[in-house]
Amino acid sequence: MTYNWNDIKWIFEPDGALRDIYVTNINVDDWKNLIDFLNNEFVIRFGITQHNFQLNKIDKNYALQYLTSRTDQMESKTISIILDGYSN
Repeated sequence: MTYNWNDIKWIFEPDGALRDIYVTNINVDDWKNLIDFLNNEFVIRFGITQHNFQLNKIDKNYALQYLTSRTDQMESKTISIILDGYSN
């Protein structure tokens, strides 16, 4: 589905709220491409926030294993993209 930017840009106006963005109909290769892009183009924090253990890049092998796992035994991790030096 294609959207006209002028019809939907209001959704992305800064108002202090975080947006939930859903991406559908993708496969593992799409995830690989996204992880590579994020790791190469942005400052990333990846890891377990509450344990204060974070990497500077997304662990691609772990992320792909998590995405393809048929069990719920893997630990979730947080990914933050640092924009203009700011992160929460």
